[in-house]
Formats: sequence, structure tokens, C-alpha cells
Amino acid sequence: MEPILVDFSRSEGIIAPLHGVNNGPLSNHGYMDTSAEYRAAGIPLVRLHDTCYPRPNLVDIPQVFPDFSADPEDPASYDFALTDDIISGIIACGARPLYRLGTSIEHDRIKKHIFPPESPEKWAAICIGIIRHYTEGWADGFRYDMPYWEIWNEPDLTENMWLGTPEQYQELYRTAASRIKARFPHLKVGGCAACSVWNRDFVSGFLRSVRDTGAPLDFFSWHWYGDEPESLRETAAEARRLMEEYGLGSAESICDEWNYMRGTMWVPARRDKYFRRDTYERQKNHFGASFTAACMTVMQQSGLAAAAYYDGQPSSSFCGIFDRYGIETKTYRVFQAFDALYRLGERTKAVSQTPGVYALAARGEGEAALLVSNFAAPGETCPIRLAGLGKGTAEIFRISEFEDLLPTKTVALEGGEQELTEILMRNSVLLIRIRES
Repeated sequence: MEPILVDFSRSEGIIAPLHGVNNGPLSNHGYMDTSAEYRAAGIPLVRLHDTCYPRPNLVDIPQVFPDFSADPEDPASYDFALTDDIISGIIACGARPLYRLGTSIEHDRIKKHIFPPESPEKWAAICIGIIRHYTEGWADGFRYDMPYWEIWNEPDLTENMWLGTPEQYQELYRTAASRIKARFPHLKVGGCAACSVWNRDFVSGFLRSVRDTGAPLDFFSWHWYGDEPESLRETAAEARRLMEEYGLGSAESICDEWNYMRGTMWVPARRDKYFRRDTYERQKNHFGASFTAACMTVMQQSGLAAAAYYDGQPSSSFCGIFDRYGIETKTYRVFQAFDALYRLGERTKAVSQTPGVYALAARGEGEAALLVSNFAAPGETCPIRLAGLGKGTAEIFRISEFEDLLPTKTVALEGGEQELTEILMRNSVLLIRIRES
């Protein structure tokens, strides 16, 4: 295995909040509470979509505003109570919500809520009422720090999320985003939460519409499920390329749904029970941990502003960070490890020279950290060359088939350049935390 080269004196920007999740810490209609675990992992962002799925009774506009004929200016038209509890739980954990304005996915044969709203203008007024409630205290509400507001989810997934035309979504986005941004210029509004940026006709049409009409787009959100971190890198690059092509390069790029899935989409997993079981079990074990650490490194290297793993609800098949009982998995430990770097703030140079091995480094005041994932290389001895440090100590933690972010040893650092030699088995993760004396 080729050496990993780390220079803590070479700054490469900041560590982005890429360890966000969809949903939680209160889930399964309040039955599960993983607040302590969210705090311990420093979860920075919680996106609200498919909340309490498959029978959501909160967050979605048809749940919060059940009678579309009602008056959006009348607080009595809204039912905020259950959503208040969920959002208060997020805030109490130190995270910020990303509120998806729209509805949850519908796999049922009979669809109820994924049709284009009868009036985009009225739908936008309802969105404004929700935002007022959570950021301005309207209707016995709150003054929460909630900067992100997303218009719908996966309108390019036409069978289960949007039973309208691309042009109808463009109109809905343009109307709602413009109204929201005019009323709340300090907030970030965006979309389209694309199922795939490779749906080029839909995504290009959306971005072209934003450019041509001058609709606000503070962030472009997109989703990715796959089994190769390099595919995620290609997807992030394609998202950025499309944004630049349509003159929207100043917007944030956010992947607010992602997870491991064998192949490129989750549909085949529903058709074969053994395929499905293998996929969901991998999300939780040492394989999933190494995959998750690799993907976080790729997203950081790709310039994403934020990300949200799907999903944080223990009742969800896609929840890789907890088991069905709310117990932390090996993948959850990666979120803790990434948070150790995120809290340091400054990203520094780290280069892996071995395909399938990923490295990410960070530095703060008197501290530094390195996260290494061997996702796809043969397991063997890995030299790690450190530079840009003073004297101190390095504590080594490992996630593997047999270890859950356990400390393995402490090494004295003499300052200057120094090489550590670690066993890095395939599908294992190392966290090295350094304290300078």
C-alpha cells in the first residue's frame, strides 16, 4: 500500500457539514428518541422529508395545512403541533433543520398528494405561513435558526413524487421561491432535490428555467444512491458542471439524500428479498462504515456545502446509523469520527496514493485529526507520513469488523515529519486524533 501523505500546515479550506441526516432524532411518531446519539455525533443538519414514513402525519404541507381551501393568513388553518415537536427535538440537539416544503414519497397504488397544487400562488402563501411560524414566532410559533427551505422533493421521479409536467414544477418553484425570497431575503431557498442529476432533460430544464426567469436559487439539491464512491464523485462533478453551464455556479451544491445501494438505484432491491437484505445489512456494518467514510471524503473533495444521509429513523430500512432498536451501528461511528474533524474547522492537505483508500485531514488550535477509509484496497500495512506538526501525541481509533471506533494505541510525536505504520484492512476506518503539546 502506498503511503498516505498528510501536511497539516497546508490549508485547503474548511470542513463542510457533511454529516447531516434525514429525519430524527424523534421518529416513529415519537416512539424512538435518539437525541443523545445525535448530540454525541454532532449532527449539524437534519432534513425533513419522509418524516414518520410510511404514514406521515406531519411536516408535509397536506398535513400541516389540511384544507387547501382555507385562508393561509389564518393561524387556525394550520396544524403545527406534531411538526413543532419534531423540530424542537432537532433544535435541542444543536442541529439546524432543512425543511422540505412539499410532500413525502407515495409508493401506494392510489396517489393522494403528489399532484401539482391547484394554485402555485396559494401554495407559496402556505409556505410563507410555515416559515413565519418557525422563524418569526407567528401563530404561537418559534424563532428558530432555520436557513434552508427546499421546494418539493424529486419532481423528476414522476411515478411516485410528481404527477405533473416538468413545466408545472418549474412554475411552482419559480412562484414559491420568488415569494419566499422576497419575504425572507436572509433565508436560503432552493431545489429541486433531483432524484438524479443524470436525468439531464429534467434537471437542465429546471436550471434553464431558473436562469431565464431570474428565480432565486441559493442551493441546488440532488440525490445519489450507489455502491462506488467514485460514482458519487462523478455525480457531484456533473451537478457542479450543470450549475456552471446555466450561470448558477454561486449557488451551494447540496446532496441531501445519499446512501449505499447495490447498483445505482434502489428499485431492484425491492424485487429481490436477498438482494435487499444484503444491501440494508451492508449499510450498517463495517462495509457500510468504510463506504460512508469514503463518501464523506469524496463530498468534501468535491466542494459540497452540506449533505444529509438518508435516513436517521431506526424504523426505516434505509437507516444505516441505527438498528431497529435505536442502537448505534458501525456506520454511526463514522459520523462521530467525521465530527471530530468538523469541529476542528480547517481542512488540510491529505493525499491517498492507493485506489480505494480515502484520506481527509483537519486542524484546529493545538489539535489535528486524520480520517482514513480503506473501502476497496487489499488490506495490508499502510504508511502514514505526517508533516506540519509540533510535538505531541497521536491517539489511534479503529472501526472494523471487530471494533467500533475503539482506541488501539497512543503514539508520541517528535514534531516535524514523522511516519506512522498502521494495519488498514479492507472495509476498515482509522481516526487519528492529535494533540500538540
